[in-house]
Amino acid sequence: IRMIQDRRKELDCEFTDRIAVAVSTESEVIAETIAEHGDTIAVETLADNLTLGVMEVESVVRNVAETEVQLFVSVSGGNE
Repeated sequence: IRMIQDRRKELDCEFTDRIAVAVSTESEVIAETIAEHGDTIAVETLADNLTLGVMEVESVVRNVAETEVQLFVSVSGGNE
């Protein structure tokens, strides 16, 4: 949640902006965590959807539990 919220700030999202999020990772643990807790993560970050995979927007690389992930965040209805 923190990682996505930080990315929202980097993209200058308004507090109420809805977003789309994708996470690309080779970690089964992270993938399972997203599958299990994705709905909660989406609600907390105002994400209309949260998927495993990639999106056609600029990504950032972050470390989660000592594992590198690629994070994609797009403002819904926008091209950011």
